[in-house]
Amino acid sequence: MIRLCRAILENRHEIVSLHDEPGGSRLSVTPDIQMQHIMLFEVRTFQSDETEQKPPVLSVRIKRKQLLALLMTELWKLYRFHKELSFQRDRPQFSSADALLQLNAEWDNHPHLGPSLLK
Repeated sequence: MIRLCRAILENRHEIVSLHDEPGGSRLSVTPDIQMQHIMLFEVRTFQSDETEQKPPVLSVRIKRKQLLALLMTELWKLYRFHKELSFQRDRPQFSSADALLQLNAEWDNHPHLGPSLLK
């Protein structure tokens, strides 16, 4: 998810696969060439054969700033929950904390999408 957030911040195409048994989901962001403040966000599913192209389960054109805020807020929520002892029990550590904090700092200083909502 951090890779998707970075792609939104940098206004570039990115695809992230989330694997399940069998198959999984593929999330993608694609910038709109005509309107630099808009991105296409799509979710597709796949079975064990990842090469098969299925129609998207979700396809939405959304403002970059809104999409970044939605995804970063979800990641921030996980980051904050992992600081609580009762939430930490029986869960792996939040291994992306440093990358999330770095990305949030970049968002905070971004000339078009900043400042970050997350402080």
